Amino acid sequence: MKRRRFTLKTPLPQRLFFSTTLINGVCAIVVHATFLSSGYLLTATGPQALFDDALSHPSTEEVSVENWNQLDQEYVFVYVNPKKVLNKVLVKCLVMNEKLLIDALKEGSSHPAHLEICNYSEQSAVGKTRTEKRREEKTEHCGLQNWGLGF
Repeated sequence: MKRRRFTLKTPLPQRLFFSTTLINGVCAIVVHATFLSSGYLLTATGPQALFDDALSHPSTEEVSVENWNQLDQEYVFVYVNPKKVLNKVLVKCLVMNEKLLIDALKEGSSHPAHLEICNYSEQSAVGKTRTEKRREEKTEHCGLQNWGLGF
């Protein structure tokens, strides 16, 4: 997989460099934080979230985020809504062809919600670039609040 580097311009003389791997991981954590802030509890992550019974497992016990990035180029989380115990959600973030593909499947549903993050602006400027504006518009239409997961 081709790895790209992004530069963060700072007021300091040195610049910070980020790889796409780091940026994809940060995006996965933002998705995770969105679920937590919406009242969901994390019940499985990493390899444990890949078991066939991850959604149907009766446990609603909250687990730590430890091992969230143990898989290569893949981030997997299982959440439960404590207000609706039968409302579990499996979230998979997969890096493929320089895109971060995010799928969320609600327990009992056969149609996952899907989001692709594919454009990272390499330009850091005061004004927004055209790419950033398009990405923001796309995110507004495809944001987590529109996934139909009960947010």
